Formats: sequence, structure tokens, C-alpha cells
Amino acid sequence: MAVDDSIVEAMRAWGASPEDLAKAQALADEADPQDEKPFQLWPENAEPWAVFFALRTQWSYVTTGATGGALSGGVLTVTRVGLRYEAVCAWLETHIPRRGKRRSLMNDLQAMELAVLQADAELLAEKEE
Repeated sequence: MAVDDSIVEAMRAWGASPEDLAKAQALADEADPQDEKPFQLWPENAEPWAVFFALRTQWSYVTTGATGGALSGGVLTVTRVGLRYEAVCAWLETHIPRRGKRRSLMNDLQAMELAVLQADAELLAEKEE
């Protein structure tokens, strides 16, 4: 998974050391937006994509690392594990009045969530090779 500002914020929230935060921020800063490839969106997917994008800050992360974690010199790894469903449901209830539409959008969100998690796993496997 590429390091971005949300990863840095998650590390900060979990008490990562200033050194680890600086390293993660450096990785986030060197990410090249030109590396992102444009894509086309079918009209029927515009609303699910807009909702998914609106919820982009609602990912849940876990940290793992060597015994003692980053604070004792170990390597701290931050892994995205899924969307925070309590936040997703609250957002849907606030912005989408029709219950049937909320169910449909939730199904779409879960499909996109799974695709992101699979892509993260593939990137991790490539990195470990």
C-alpha cells in the first residue's frame, strides 16, 4: 500500500515516534500524482463512486510490528483493514433518504472496499517478493 497523508495521520494517532512519522511523511511527499492512471466511469456507477469518494476518510487501520513496535526501534506497519461501517451507515442515513437506495449503495461500497483490500494485498505481496 502506498503511503499517503491518511497513513501518516493514523500513525500519529497511534503514537508513532517522530522519526517514524518523518519517514512516512517523506514517502507520502514523494508519491507522484502523475503515476495515477485516468479511468472512465459508467454513468450508473457515478453515484456509488461519489459516495465511495466521500467516505475516503473512513478507513480503519491496524498497526503491527516488531516486539515493542516503532517506539523500541522495531518496524511499524500500518495496514488498511476495511471501512468503518458505523461511519458509513451514519453517512448514508444522513445523505440518502431512501432505505432501498442505501442498501444498494452499501452493496456497491462493499464491492469497492473488497477491491481496494485485494489491491492492497497484491501490492504487499509484490513488495515482499
